[in-house]
Amino acid sequence: MGGPRLVQIPKYGCCCIQNSSGRRSYQFRIGTEHRSVGKRFRNSDPHGRGQVRLWDVYDKLGDTPWRGKQTKRKQFIPYLSRSRRNLGCWIYGEIYRVRNDFLHGNSVDANGLIVKRSKRNLFGYAPLLYRMALTGFLKLPEPASIPGADWSRERYDLIANQGDIEKALLTVLLTEAQFRADRAARLARVRITSRRTALTA
Repeated sequence: MGGPRLVQIPKYGCCCIQNSSGRRSYQFRIGTEHRSVGKRFRNSDPHGRGQVRLWDVYDKLGDTPWRGKQTKRKQFIPYLSRSRRNLGCWIYGEIYRVRNDFLHGNSVDANGLIVKRSKRNLFGYAPLLYRMALTGFLKLPEPASIPGADWSRERYDLIANQGDIEKALLTVLLTEAQFRADRAARLARVRITSRRTALTA
């Protein structure tokens, strides 16, 4: 009800997404086992150059089947982009910008990884973004609903898990205080609705 909580675990280079009930958590890591996917991504270069440009990554992220209206909306201008793209592209562009500064010997400090508007660390969003990039690259089919049944476990797992990922990505726009206030407001609305339902039952 209150949305997922993003927990960073710097020691292990990963982060954990915990849902509002606190009963389940999902961990996503970036490690050497994913290099083969990157190689396949390079081999999928639409222009046959064997390399992938920043724009190709933006296009791939943009083509990913995002489910939320806020994550789909093209309202950001990412690093070096001339057109508006979605939130995933903007986050990737910010990480790419810092990476470029480092590779070219430009001055880089810890503040370069902090999003100004929310004071969030970009590193915490890299695994989430990678998960969405895999969704677009692997073209995972959405499980069909089961005729005569209210829900399908496979369909629920895909939709619910991706929904948690997208909600966690949206926290990059909110400070911790704003996130807590928004969560409290949503919980209050749910409680009011529950009471009204109980009274009319």
